[in-house]
Amino acid sequence: MTNLIRLNEKGIRVFTSRAGSTHGPKLRWGERLGRLVKYNRDRSLAYVIWDGNRSPDRVSTGLIEACGAAANKSRTSPDVSQGAFNLSSD
Repeated sequence: MTNLIRLNEKGIRVFTSRAGSTHGPKLRWGERLGRLVKYNRDRSLAYVIWDGNRSPDRVSTGLIEACGAAANKSRTSPDVSQGAFNLSSD
């Protein structure tokens, strides 16, 4: 089981307001998914690897929420069952 997470509403506001950071407001934080790597000792910080990155970021646990892979399937990949990649020669 992979621990997929995303930013909640407060987290999106915090991350997009970081004008001087390396991430900055140019990213669409509402659409990004991350994988939870670990928590710190008191579980107040989570180490998250966001899609497209290789190194984890420290994120307050109050800014993230769990999300399932099935709920985000439509955002991350086209639905093959609906014929998005229909290769039959009709």
